[in-house]
Amino acid sequence: MREPAWETALVKAFGVHKRCYGTRRLRVELRRKGYHVGRQRLRTVMRRRGLHALQPKAFTPRTTDSTHGLRCAPNWLLHQPKPTQANQV
Repeated sequence: MREPAWETALVKAFGVHKRCYGTRRLRVELRRKGYHVGRQRLRTVMRRRGLHALQPKAFTPRTTDSTHGLRCAPNWLLHQPKPTQANQV
């Protein structure tokens, strides 16, 4: 049994976009090509073929590197006279 033309277009579009497109974006892509397919149908076919979009990694910010070999910064305010009013430092 031959597969429908939209399934071939689905696999091609999925590969072109480097496995980053899910059912919503692929549905829009197929609509542009003239195939009107619902998201649930796309999901079913994608599962049957083993196609699933890659999830982006969560952003993890770089935190303080406290294991460096450098010295601590000197405290320049330690040897200054005590401020007597605001904005003197």
